[in-house]
Amino acid sequence: MTKQPDKITALYCRLSRDDEQDGLSGSIKNQQAILEKYAQENGFKNTRVFIDDGWSGTNFARPAFTEIMELAEKGLISTLIVKDHSRLGRNRLIVGQLLEEGFDNLGVRYIAIMDNIDTAKGISQIVPMQDLFNEWHAQNTSQKVRNVFKSKGMSGAPLTTNPPFGYLKDPEDKNHLLVDTEAAEVIRRIFQMAADGAKTWEIAAALNGEGVSSPKNYKVEAGCTRTPWRSIREENFWTGNLVAKFLRDERYIGKTVYGKRSRDIVGSTHTVKISRNDWVIVPDRHEAIVPEALFEKAQTCMREYREYEAASGSGNPLKRKVICGVCGHAMQRDNKKNGSYRCVTKRLNTGFDCSEKKVPEADILEAVIDTIQVYAQYAVSIDRLLQTRQEQ
Repeated sequence: MTKQPDKITALYCRLSRDDEQDGLSGSIKNQQAILEKYAQENGFKNTRVFIDDGWSGTNFARPAFTEIMELAEKGLISTLIVKDHSRLGRNRLIVGQLLEEGFDNLGVRYIAIMDNIDTAKGISQIVPMQDLFNEWHAQNTSQKVRNVFKSKGMSGAPLTTNPPFGYLKDPEDKNHLLVDTEAAEVIRRIFQMAADGAKTWEIAAALNGEGVSSPKNYKVEAGCTRTPWRSIREENFWTGNLVAKFLRDERYIGKTVYGKRSRDIVGSTHTVKISRNDWVIVPDRHEAIVPEALFEKAQTCMREYREYEAASGSGNPLKRKVICGVCGHAMQRDNKKNGSYRCVTKRLNTGFDCSEKKVPEADILEAVIDTIQVYAQYAVSIDRLLQTRQEQ
């Protein structure tokens, strides 16, 4: 008979940037030392350290925490130990649900060392109050951080970690940008082509055809070690949307812009657009790459494109969700009443062999509805099974 492996004792460390500034949780190294010492002194076996460094406690999509929960659902976690209760999270509803139902259903014992919490001994009535204070702390800290960034933005300091394509950070002053001569030439060319009447996809196709490095590839070639990029594909090239993004960027005429988007929920990565009237725009903060007259001429030529883009994407639930199976890019919808989708990557980059055949939107919606109905039936069936099991 095969011996079952010992279940894992998960030692969980979390440190957000805000906690680090306030000195509340101690370093990851300090948390790990405390957890390992506690586990050793109390006879916990098969320990494994899980670390979420730089993650807010209000976000429960943290990589290490997600891994713990996935292992727990497989029955592989016996105990979860944290230094203090706020390391688990700062959302009282989710944390409360985990303590009252989640961990118990998964057979996981939860221990918060500094707060003397141990689900094996029962939950004190004080714990919900702790969860509430932890949530208040996250909201308060978030507001403080926003105020600091707003103050910096109003002073004209660049707030992005990575400077926009065409600029470099001044090694002598991190709040000042210098022109990157080689990349700036590409930016000037983009604006000139737009001002001459070229469409964004035509500009992108020309740059790809000549082998001009995309911003991501340019930075990698220059030695940038940044790992999280928005593009998850290895092939990175110029697109019409990327060109349009540069053409709208007022930083290329020497301005800094703050407050274009804002997070709508504390700890969430989701952002919402902010009205231009509420943006903070500070002129003459750094050397302009594009003359203002050329910038305005390009904007005039872009207006028709923007109006078309807004009309074709308005109220469309499938926007940027219909993906080409060859190149992995979003397919484009035409601006017709009974629209259809087709991949336009081939006209941007001839290195791809995507089909340009149109797919009717009605066919896609029908397939989506059928799939939703199937999954809904699965969900109902599983729910009934769980209900029967609980009754038994």
